[in-house]
Amino acid sequence: MTSYNNIYRALIVFFISMLVLSCNKPNKTENSEEKTATYFNDTILSLQENPKLIEFREFVSTLDSADENSVTLAKDKFKVLFTGQSKGLCDTSFVLFQNLLDSIELNLNKQLQNDTIDYAEILSGNIIPQKIKEFQSNLQKNGFKLLNSDGFVYIEQQRKFVLNNFAAFLSEPFNKYLTEIEIENAEGFAKDEKISISPQKLVNRIIWYENFIKSNPDFIMIANCNNYRKAYFTYLLKGYGNTKLVNLGTNELSTYFSSAYNYLLKKYPEAETTALVLPYYDLLKQKQPTSDLLKQYFVKGLIYDLD
Repeated sequence: MTSYNNIYRALIVFFISMLVLSCNKPNKTENSEEKTATYFNDTILSLQENPKLIEFREFVSTLDSADENSVTLAKDKFKVLFTGQSKGLCDTSFVLFQNLLDSIELNLNKQLQNDTIDYAEILSGNIIPQKIKEFQSNLQKNGFKLLNSDGFVYIEQQRKFVLNNFAAFLSEPFNKYLTEIEIENAEGFAKDEKISISPQKLVNRIIWYENFIKSNPDFIMIANCNNYRKAYFTYLLKGYGNTKLVNLGTNELSTYFSSAYNYLLKKYPEAETTALVLPYYDLLKQKQPTSDLLKQYFVKGLIYDLD
C-alpha cells in the first residue's frame, strides 16, 4: 500500500489503530478559575470538568460513528463551543473529535470491504459514475479521501482538513505534532513492501520525535509519540519488508542502512538515537552477532520484536 498509511498499518500491529491524537495539559498560565479536564495517558483524572467539554462529549456520543457526515456536525459544534476558549480546553476537547474521526475512518473502511462495487476499476482512470463522484465529494467535504494502491482501495483521513479547521484553536505543541503527521502522510513511508522514503528522512523522523518528546514531556499523546519513535527506530535497526538490513549472500550492510547510519552519526552526533545506533553499527561492520544487543533494546522497550 502506498503512502504514509503503510506505517500506520504496520504500527497497528503494535499498538494502535491509525492515529489517535490527543493533547497537552492546560497551560499553568491560563485562567486558574477555569476547570478543564487534565489528561494523563488518555485518562481524565480531574474531578471537575468544564461544562463545554461535557456538552461536547455528550454531543459526540449521539453521532453515528459509521457516517462521514458526523465529522462536519462535530466540527461545527466544536467551533460553536470553543471559539475564544483557552488552548488547554480546546486541546482536551479536540481529542474527542479526533477519536470520532478515527472511529468513522475505521467503520467506513469496514463498509468499503463489504461493498460489491469495484472501486479499483472506477479509480483506474475510467469514467466515474455520478454516484461514486458524489461519494468521493462527500468524503472530501468531511475530511476523508478515497485512495487506490495496487488494486487495494481504502479510505484515509485528510490531515490538512484537521489543520485547516482546528489549528487556530490548538496549542503550539499540538499544532507541531499535527503538522509533522501531515508532512509524513504526504511524504509516504513504504510502497510494494519497501521503504519509499530516503534514509535521511527516516533518520530525521526519528530525531524529530526524540526532540519533540524531550521538549513536550507532558504532551497528552506522549505515549503515541514514543510508539512512533519506537516503530521507526525498530525499522532503522532491523529493516522493513523488502528493504533488508543486510544484503543476502554477502551479509554486508545494505546501502540504504549504511547511508542512514552514516547520516545519523554525522548530522546528529549528540542525539540519544546516535548513542544507541553506534554500538549496533560497529557490530554490523565487524560482522558480529547483534542479537544480544537487540535483546537489550527490546527489554528496555526501545524496539519492537518483529521476528
